[in-house]
Amino acid sequence: MLVTTLTAACSGSGIANLTKAQLVREADAICTKTNGTIAGMYRPDPLDATATAAALAKLLVGQRAELRRLRSLVPPRRAVGDFGRWLTQIGLALDQGEVSRRAIAKNDVQVAARANHLGDQIRGDADRFAKGYGMRSCAQP
Repeated sequence: MLVTTLTAACSGSGIANLTKAQLVREADAICTKTNGTIAGMYRPDPLDATATAAALAKLLVGQRAELRRLRSLVPPRRAVGDFGRWLTQIGLALDQGEVSRRAIAKNDVQVAARANHLGDQIRGDADRFAKGYGMRSCAQP
């Protein structure tokens, strides 16, 4: 019993796991803030590759910051695995956004389209988790 207690004390972060309701509320608050920022961002002419790539870079910076804030949340113990997979899916979708941004900057429409398609598929899986878990602002409509 002493070994178990010491192991738990040494390996724990000292931060309590959130309840499901707390996690949903805090995650939605993070996503709501980011969604508001995104809504107010400059929307360039999609035919202007330079401006589009620059706007996408700003968008990705904001979304990566959102992901870091979401990663700081400590989910309920029984949701750790699913929550971690959700965060991984978001990261992978953002990675595809970066592939798309680079392709747009090079006027490589085919690579951008493939990255957008793959990113949309990954994000769709992430959105299904978020909606199923009860999050409203962390999933695209």
